[in-house]
Order: sequence, then structure tokens, then C-alpha cells
Amino acid sequence: MTSQLVDCYSGNPLRNPTIQTDETFVGTPWPDFNESTVVIVEPAAIDVTEFVLVDVADGNEFVRPTGSTGEADLAANSTAVSPEETAESAAPTPTATPAPITRELNMVGLVDVNSTISAEISRDDNELIFEFDASPGAMLQLNVANDRASVGTIAIELRREGVLFEFFRVPAGGSESADLTLDQESGGRYEVVVAGGPAAFDFAISSEIQDDAGQGRDAGTDFADALEIETGSQVAGHLASLDVADTYVVDLQGAPALVMTARADRDSGRAAFELGIVGESITFFRVNPADEVVYERLFGPDDDELLEIYVTEAPANYEFVIELVAQDDGGSGGDAPAELADALRVDADGEISGEVGHRDEADYYCSMHLATTSP
Repeated sequence: MTSQLVDCYSGNPLRNPTIQTDETFVGTPWPDFNESTVVIVEPAAIDVTEFVLVDVADGNEFVRPTGSTGEADLAANSTAVSPEETAESAAPTPTATPAPITRELNMVGLVDVNSTISAEISRDDNELIFEFDASPGAMLQLNVANDRASVGTIAIELRREGVLFEFFRVPAGGSESADLTLDQESGGRYEVVVAGGPAAFDFAISSEIQDDAGQGRDAGTDFADALEIETGSQVAGHLASLDVADTYVVDLQGAPALVMTARADRDSGRAAFELGIVGESITFFRVNPADEVVYERLFGPDDDELLEIYVTEAPANYEFVIELVAQDDGGSGGDAPAELADALRVDADGEISGEVGHRDEADYYCSMHLATTSP
């Protein structure tokens, strides 16, 4: 608080502040707020003509005259002199001793995941930095508890190489948590940064590797890191935070009919599925939470590549099953050729059945007729 020199909104002059004995405070306090240090600032006995400031780049003090914006700055402990006095004196201008740092940056060091860390932050600590190593594809959860006897709230950051991923505050006696899911490219060294206090606190970083498709790792975001899956097997995966896409491939095994059943968990977000062959997109569809989509497709004789499945739109927990059913055109146990020159030979007297459509654009058949004559 300070002496008021302005009127309030109604136009009435504001009175000088008075000390209160029954004051209350509302809202979220800043980290260094302390009820006992709220004071009244009275006007100076004499006019202030200059301020002593500190250059945060080098820690040196300097003097700035009131009403100026930097053009009249002087080194600390020096006074303005005339050009004549400057010429007469060859002595260098004294330089100031760097200002003392009252709150320190403290790099605590490397800690282990899946273990509880106990620490304290004092009034003299600017922030405490704890480092930990995270594996590619890990699902991380940071849990922080501030001791009931702590004086202040603590502020928590989860970051890597200057990039902030999570931020939250924990009051005395409280606890909070944050989740961060990594993809195959996001492993490395992360930091838990604690500021505020004074406080005693505990924190733990739990780490569990994703198990997409039951293969013990995250399905990569690029097809170079895709997981190969088997037909008929149920595939389950997870997308969140930095893990924004999963990729899978399955062998088409020569012109089958495909049936894909996809689901999204009730408590997850919507999942999106894109299917393609060698970079060519075939279809795209979304599955809402607690919903199921069945997609069917016929493939042609030239589709003997790997089918690519691209799952996106985190956060989502999803499942899908790929069924490949061989066609049985004309009872051949496969797809009838799409070229007349390669037509499937069938019995002219039998019933012929088959399937055509989608990427199976045509089926060709041929039969032989034998003619007989009477004598």
C-alpha cells in the first residue's frame, strides 16, 4: 500500500491508508505473499532525485535520475561532471560491486522415476530443479504433495529444454498431479521445477511404457516405426499429450475382403482412423467415445502390399480388429482376374458367384462350350 495521490471512480479523494487489525485476504496468493509483511509505505521526507537500479544482465548497479528513461544513466557511486572536469581527471569511473543475489537458483540433480523424493524450498531459494530421464513412449505421472506445516504455496513446472508442458500450484496441505505421455521421439531428460514456499514437499514421477498392440512399446508416428499386426488380433492403443499418432501395418495377403471393427473407450476422446497403401489414402473415419464403426472393403489383385493404419486425434484410448477374408469368385478360392486375357475358367453349366466393387473393379470369367451333331 502507498499514499494515494488520486481520486476514486466517484471523484471523492482517497484517504491515506490506515492499519487494520481484522483484515482478511481472498484469492490465490503469489508465492512470496506473507500477511505479516504487508506494510504502509509513507512519502519520503525529501524529494527523490535518483534511483539506484541493477542491470540484470551483469549484476552491476547504476543510477537513473528521476524522470529519465536511460539516456542519463550513471555508474553507481559516480556523479555527473562537466566536460572541463572530465578532461582534467584521467581517473576511471568507479564500477559497482554486483548486487547480491537474495534468492538462489538450485540445480538439485538427477532423480529416479518411480520413487518418492522429499525436499524443502526456503525463502532464499529462487527455484529447485530436479532432473529425470524418461524413456521413449513412456506414460508419466507427476504427483506432488505440499506438507500441511508449510508456510507457502509451491509452483510446479514440468519441462524439457526450456519447453513447458505442465504448470500447477499446490497449497500447504494439498496435493496435485499431472500426466504427460511421450511418443517414440520424446524420450530424454526432463525437469521438475519447484518455486515458491517456504515449504516442505514430496513428489514422485511414475513411469510406465505404453503397450500398443501388446508389443511393449509405443506405435511410432511414422511408418518407419510402425507396428506389424496379425489379422484377427485385437489391437489396443493409447494417444495423449506428445503422442499424437500411432501407426500399424498388416499384410493384405493377396486381394482379400477386409472387415475392420474399431472402437473408442467411453472415457476417452474421439479417435480417427486412416487406411492407405504405399502412401495412397483409401479411407478416413472417426469413432466417437463408446461407439463402434465397422468398415468393409474389397481389394483388387494388385493390392498385395502392406495395408497402413494411421490412428490420430489424441487423447484417445482405442481398439480395433482387422479381418481379411479371401474371396471365392467362381469357387476358385480367390479373386477372379480383372483382365479378360486372364479370365477365370468356369463350368458353363454351374452357378457362378463372386464379389466386385471398391478396389476390385472387375471380375472376368470364361467357359468352354462343346457342340455335338447327329449322323
